[in-house]
Amino acid sequence: TTIWKGKTRMFFIQACRSPWPNQQQPKGLQGVKLNDLSPKMLVAFSCSEEEASKRLPKTGSIFIQILCIMILRYGHW
Repeated sequence: TTIWKGKTRMFFIQACRSPWPNQQQPKGLQGVKLNDLSPKMLVAFSCSEEEASKRLPKTGSIFIQILCIMILRYGHW
């Protein structure tokens, strides 16, 4: 048993999801398959597939900004 047993896991990913060019593909890297995900797991991406993730140099990512606001506002429930 571990401290994670029975607990929900949340992953917030602020990164582009476009595929790697063949010459830059890391060796042995495999993507996450649908059956790898647990029913008690939340995975939230900042953009859809084939799209670039947006981030402003001064203010950062709107995805992370809104995520932080939602956690501050509703995280106590």
